[in-house]
Amino acid sequence: MQKQKKILFVGFIAILVLAGATTYFKANRNRWQYMIEYGTDAQMLREPMMADSAGGFGGGMMEAGVATSKIAVDSMPSNGGMMPPYYYGDDSAGLDAEYRLYDRSANYDVIVKDVQTYLRSMREYVLSIDGVVLNDSFNQGDDWKAGSLYVKVPVAKFSEASDRAVEGVKEVFGSSSNSADITGSHVTATDRVAEVETMIADTKASLEASQALLDQAEAGTTEWRQYRSEVLQLENRLSSYERQLEQYQKNVDSVEGQAEYASIMINASDSKRYFDPNTDLPLSEHIKRALASLGESGYLVASFLIWVVVYSVIWLPILGVYLWLTGRGGKKK
Repeated sequence: MQKQKKILFVGFIAILVLAGATTYFKANRNRWQYMIEYGTDAQMLREPMMADSAGGFGGGMMEAGVATSKIAVDSMPSNGGMMPPYYYGDDSAGLDAEYRLYDRSANYDVIVKDVQTYLRSMREYVLSIDGVVLNDSFNQGDDWKAGSLYVKVPVAKFSEASDRAVEGVKEVFGSSSNSADITGSHVTATDRVAEVETMIADTKASLEASQALLDQAEAGTTEWRQYRSEVLQLENRLSSYERQLEQYQKNVDSVEGQAEYASIMINASDSKRYFDPNTDLPLSEHIKRALASLGESGYLVASFLIWVVVYSVIWLPILGVYLWLTGRGGKKK
């Protein structure tokens, strides 16, 4: 009889633990990834912004969070020098400083009190000076909020806009400014345009001469077929030159656009830990995390107890049978 009691008791405990643990983990499997543990640093990843390193207003863009007034662009601007769209030689070496063209850019990582208010203020300012908002985004984590803004401003307003980007912020975590000489790119592009325009003019002159000879020749003759072939070849050549001219003119416009507008990239957050996860937490943040962890743990314990009560329809009868058997055993003794 004593052996049967032990078997029933062990079976009761096994069923109770299995039922409680199964339902507990099943109910909370989606919550474990959000569990906040006191004293554990959350790894925070900065989201890179895509921007056009060539300074153009085109391309494709991915974006997270709330965004307005956006124009997609191709790639992230680097802190170093910007590469020109194609290689150029020393054609610009003899130009005076006043005729040289520069592609100006700046990057700022700032810590602010209210990220959304700061970004909205900067966006309104950029639009007020005839600038262009290429991209803006906002996102947040457990203990930080962050956003970014990539804009183009008239080069005459570049210094003013740069000062505005760091005005009133709590801290400037990092900054950089760059001016890349793109005079050579502009000289090369304009030279190519001039060359193609000359070839177009020469081809048009040859085409007119061949067309005149074709008109004078008798249709169907060998001479007529020869002039007709020349006219067709010149027309095809002229079309090819015109397409080249269109492309080279776009290159000129792109380089001039880089010189007329400066790029500014701003990353803003309300926490220094967004930029440097190894930064020590202040005492207030430790207390906040401890309370959050306590509340989370309390919720999980309460959830477990609720499921134990729900499964009481299983373990209460088993407990009753166990107590009845143990009671009978005691009476027999």
